[in-house]
Amino acid sequence: MNNNTPNTIQLPALVIKDFIPFPGTEMRIDFDGSFAAEALKQAEQYQNNIIAIIPNPEAAEGELPYQSIGVMGRILLNMSMPSNTRRVKIAFSERAELVSIVSEKPCLVVEVISGVDTRGNEEEIIPLYNLINEEMKYDKNKLPIENKEVCDKILKDAAVENLPDLIVNVLRF
Repeated sequence: MNNNTPNTIQLPALVIKDFIPFPGTEMRIDFDGSFAAEALKQAEQYQNNIIAIIPNPEAAEGELPYQSIGVMGRILLNMSMPSNTRRVKIAFSERAELVSIVSEKPCLVVEVISGVDTRGNEEEIIPLYNLINEEMKYDKNKLPIENKEVCDKILKDAAVENLPDLIVNVLRF
C-alpha cells in the first residue's frame, strides 16, 4: 500500500472515536454494530484494506464530517465475538487524505489520496531525528517509554518518517 506516490483510491472506512491510530502500528479493536460489520465485510473486496477516520465535530456545514487525514491499514484478523461484536486486528500503514464520501450505504466508502507526505520540511526533520536518536542512546531508562524493546527498535532501524509514529504510540501519558 505504501508506494510514496500520491494515488487516489476508494476504501471502506471505519469511524474511530476513542483513539487515534498511527502508521506502523498494529491494533486489536472491538467493533459493535452493523455499520462497522458492513465496512469489515466490504473490506474483503479491497484485499482487506481499509481506512480509519476520525469524526470532526467542528466541521462546518457542507464540509466532510471527518478529519482530513485518515490512516490506511490492512485487516489481519476479523473474527466474530459474542453479542454481535467483531474483534479486528489491523496493521496501520500510512496516512491518506480524505477527498470525498463515495457512498454511505451499506457502509461508508471514501475516496482518499494515498502517499500523502505530512512530514514537513526535510531540512528541519533530519537534525531533530538525530537529536532524538542521540538522546535515546544516552540514557533510554529516563525516557517516558515503558517498552525498552521499542527503544531498541527505534535505535536500530527506525526510518525518519516512522520515528514520530513509533514514539507517540508508546509514550506514557
